[in-house]
Amino acid sequence: MTELERVAYAKEYIHKLASGFSPFDGKPIEAESLFNNVRISRCLFFVSDVLRQYLEARKAPGARTARLTRKQPFEVSQGDIESFVYSTAPVGTARLAKWINRLIDRKRVTKISYTQINLWLTIRGYLVFHPEEKARGYYTPTEKGEELGCIFDTVPTEHGYTVRRILLDRGAQMLVVNNCNEIAKLVF
Repeated sequence: MTELERVAYAKEYIHKLASGFSPFDGKPIEAESLFNNVRISRCLFFVSDVLRQYLEARKAPGARTARLTRKQPFEVSQGDIESFVYSTAPVGTARLAKWINRLIDRKRVTKISYTQINLWLTIRGYLVFHPEEKARGYYTPTEKGEELGCIFDTVPTEHGYTVRRILLDRGAQMLVVNNCNEIAKLVF
C-alpha cells in the first residue's frame, strides 16, 4: 500500500467517525460515545478535510512540487470592521462568514467559518446546540440570543429535506463582526 493509499484509507475512517458511523460496519455509533461529542466530531471533520487537501495536492498535475502552504492567521483591521456594511434583513451565519471573508486576502489568510461563528455564539450563551442521533444537530437561540437578534429559521429544500439555520439581524451581525478576530481563533 502506498503512502497516498494509506492517507486515503485513514481519511475515510476519520470521516466515517466524524459522521457518526463505525468505519468497520457502517452502523451508527452509540449516542453516548465520545465520537458523538460535537467538539470531537468537528475536530475529526477538520482532520478529514486536511487529509483531503493533502491528497488533492499530491494528485494534482505537477504534484511533486505541490506543497500545502500555511496560511496566515485571520485578522481584520479595526478600520475594515468599522466600514463593514451590514444587512438590514436577517442573514445566515454562513452568508455573514462569506461577507466577512471578503475583507481578507482569502488565498493567503485563513478564512472564518460559520461553524466558528455558531460555536462562539454558543459559548457566549446566545445559542444552544441540539445534537441529533442520525444528523449533525442544529442550533436554536437562547432567550439572550433572541434579545440580541438571533432567529431560528427552517427552510424546505428541493430534495424534501428541511434545513434548520440561524439568522442574525443587524444587532447580532454587529456583535459577530466586531468580534470576528476573536471568533476566528476558535479551533474545533
